[in-house]
Amino acid sequence: VLSNSGSARVQVSAFKDSEDGGSKILRLFECHGGHGTATIDWHMPVGDVQGVDLLERRSEHVVAVVTHIGNRTTVQLKPFQIVTLRIT
Repeated sequence: VLSNSGSARVQVSAFKDSEDGGSKILRLFECHGGHGTATIDWHMPVGDVQGVDLLERRSEHVVAVVTHIGNRTTVQLKPFQIVTLRIT
């Protein structure tokens, strides 16, 4: 379940297997030019969630602030930001 807070309006643009087949990929897009937080309450077992680049790689250039505790992930979003998450 995806919910928004602040002025951000977030849409899911992809939920798929990763290119390397080892995890799932969730891509989010802030579509209204607002700042805020997206909260994801997972209804499946999730061990870890990491922000990755559009090519699904860990990178020092990934600027997303991602917090994962239990079955909940929060992502801080800027206007029109695209965030890619790797879920294991």
